[in-house]
Amino acid sequence: MGGYKSVLEVKYDIEDRPTKPFSINYEIVRFEYYNKELPSYINISVVGDFNDWREGINIMTDTDYDKVWFTTVRLTEGEYYYRFRIEGKEFPDPQNPIKKLTPDGKEASYLKVIFPPHKYNIKFSYDNDKAKEVYLVGDFNNWNPEIDKMQKDQNGIWYITKFLSPGEYAYQFVVDGKWILDPANPLTGIDMNGDLNSLHIVEGKQ
Repeated sequence: MGGYKSVLEVKYDIEDRPTKPFSINYEIVRFEYYNKELPSYINISVVGDFNDWREGINIMTDTDYDKVWFTTVRLTEGEYYYRFRIEGKEFPDPQNPIKKLTPDGKEASYLKVIFPPHKYNIKFSYDNDKAKEVYLVGDFNNWNPEIDKMQKDQNGIWYITKFLSPGEYAYQFVVDGKWILDPANPLTGIDMNGDLNSLHIVEGKQ
């Protein structure tokens, strides 16, 4: 109409930025689809009861041109049905063997999110888009650098979530084989071996 309007673009919220570890009340579920025949510029939507089966909300992209499309979705505890949609065609997730009928009788992939009792879901994050591989190590996994591999999200932020009981935890990141402190967390401590580590305190409910 020739008039002016304000424009607001939302790319991410504070929980998608690298920060010191914090507790979240959801699980970060990563959806992936592999197809070597599709061109990388095609967008794929994951649709389900968590987004009212609407296309274009949770879009999977192949930003690395490796023929793997992915996106992450925050899901609270519960049961979920979902499918993938490409150019109007819907189908279940071929990597998920669990399929069930939705309430309206449509076959869909199925997943269930369960939180362990008396534990808190803690998100660790690290910002380094050039890193090829990042692991989380700490006293919660016996400092094993091959167990907790971190994922990279759409913004290039590496992340992982761990269910931890209340207490104090020492940890580091292993970035392409190099052990480093968490640059986003100023809290550190020296262990009995004289090593400096990042620290995170999981507090129970008051």
